[in-house]
Amino acid sequence: MQLTEEHKTKIKEQALEESPKECCGILLKNGDLHACKNTSGFPEETFAINFADLKNVNIDDVAAFYHSHPQGTEPTLTDKYYAHKRNLESFIYAIKEDEFSNYKPDQFFELPLIGRDFITNEIDCITLVRDYYKRNLNINIKDINHQIREIEPGEWKNHPEFWRYNRRNNDELITLFRQRGFSLIEKKEDIKENDLILSDNGLVKAYSHCAVYIGGDKVMHHPYPTKSTIETMSYFQGRGLVVRMRHKNMM
Repeated sequence: MQLTEEHKTKIKEQALEESPKECCGILLKNGDLHACKNTSGFPEETFAINFADLKNVNIDDVAAFYHSHPQGTEPTLTDKYYAHKRNLESFIYAIKEDEFSNYKPDQFFELPLIGRDFITNEIDCITLVRDYYKRNLNINIKDINHQIREIEPGEWKNHPEFWRYNRRNNDELITLFRQRGFSLIEKKEDIKENDLILSDNGLVKAYSHCAVYIGGDKVMHHPYPTKSTIETMSYFQGRGLVVRMRHKNMM
């Protein structure tokens, strides 16, 4: 798809108006441009489009999406992720350089396990665990759809569902992973490489965070609101709730 001069003018105007936040929107196959709300929890660093909010748009009619960068025309890892997930071309307008660039999802791409951005219900601790087990152990873990996961963590306290879930005796996350082939490990000293760790996340009293033990007293996880990283097991020692689980294929 080619951007017309009219497209470029509208995108530039939107980018300058919404700066320092990244602006975003979609382009339809008939040439129409629709500005969208940037729903990212960190709109000055990245963007997110909630396609479910596009009431009068058929997803099959979307040809591409666009967004702005304060500077730099190169797509970020998150930009590439969205392009590949939706299989849509992405246009970037760099404000400082006053230049456009595009990215086509026509080559293999996967997010690295370490250093990925956090995006609510898109790229989070559950996404990391699922990717780890698939890439390293060829174990497919069914995704977890949950109302709490769909809410921006900074907005949790404004939702009734949060208060229902936020109880220390709530073991719903344990149940969900049991349904996906995991069993509890009773003895702490029995922890092994590739075991799953569940804990509270500092914001929620209930089990609400998952991670993977990768051996050598190291844990891979994706805490809100930072990038995915590796910590020592001591990171979890101060948590009120911590359990360890093992997949049936690792027994």
